[in-house]
Amino acid sequence: MKKILFLTFMLLGMVTMSTVNAATNAITATQAATTYYNGTLTTKMASGKVRTTTNFQNSYITSDGTFGIDEFRIGSMPGTITVSAPNFIADGETRTYSDAVALSLFGGEANYYDAKISATLVDGKLVYHIETTAKYLGISFTAVVDFTGSAM
Repeated sequence: MKKILFLTFMLLGMVTMSTVNAATNAITATQAATTYYNGTLTTKMASGKVRTTTNFQNSYITSDGTFGIDEFRIGSMPGTITVSAPNFIADGETRTYSDAVALSLFGGEANYYDAKISATLVDGKLVYHIETTAKYLGISFTAVVDFTGSAM
């Protein structure tokens, strides 16, 4: 009986470790399939003020065709912005991506907005232009972001 119980635990342990290793390998493969870009981000705020950030490293494109920008802030805004546009095409045409921009204010739940994105990707150089209309306290505003950078 002890041998059967011991073998059962050994078998269960081997199956569990295989699953954990497979999940770890899948995460590593996903991370390896993402290319990040380092460059200059220019934001045009609702007030008309223009802000430039150099060495901006949050933009990425995945091997499955998703364009995104990891969480970032513009100036002293009380929240964060993220962008995720699946089925992204970087051919210079302007396309509308539904719910691509997530705006989270004061640590609350994100609100999602459509974005018009045009981009080119040539020889590892990414150039994009994003426009979105969002709302804050019931007031609509248009935000514009431009980026030029190279693959890291």
